[in-house]
Amino acid sequence: MKILLTLFVLLFSLILSSCEQKPLIEDYKIEGIGLGDSLLEHYSKKEILNSTRVYYENDIFVSFESNLDLLENSQYNVLQIRYKSNDEKYIVYSVVGVFYFKDNIEKCDSKKNDLIKEISELLQIDSFEDSSYENSYGSMSGVYKDLADDVTIQIYCSDWNMKTENEKNWTDNLRIEINSKDYLDWLYSLDLNQ
Repeated sequence: MKILLTLFVLLFSLILSSCEQKPLIEDYKIEGIGLGDSLLEHYSKKEILNSTRVYYENDIFVSFESNLDLLENSQYNVLQIRYKSNDEKYIVYSVVGVFYFKDNIEKCDSKKNDLIKEISELLQIDSFEDSSYENSYGSMSGVYKDLADDVTIQIYCSDWNMKTENEKNWTDNLRIEINSKDYLDWLYSLDLNQ
């Protein structure tokens, strides 16, 4: 009986070790921050509140923003974290890395394609869905993929029109976003032309 049990445990261990394990979305973080983390693990409450912006009248979710240009090891220009405005734990529902491409959408598209390839390999994604669209602010061209655990990853370039750039002081950019379903459900319920 002991020999049979030992053989079973050994066989089960060999099967488990031979299975290729896909990375979990929790394994992919932007600037060390992932969904479900608390911003308090990375920033003080004062830093969070001083760097939080409200973009929509419906402020269930708000956006913490950190300028990363001065950091040596950062590959992004800006980090954006979305959390619920009434959450004292500042739990992350969306994390975004932003690269600026002022008036250079071709370079943005090239970097976007490199990033799609990198993420495809990292998360073993065979294909993405198209998420290109236009609104009154400009055009966005990119892709998304719904992953396990109600998580969506989006990679896209925003090419703002001149009116938007001048009035809102927005810069063309490439974004990689890791979003929870809760955040996206809220975002899609908004009138984004407000």
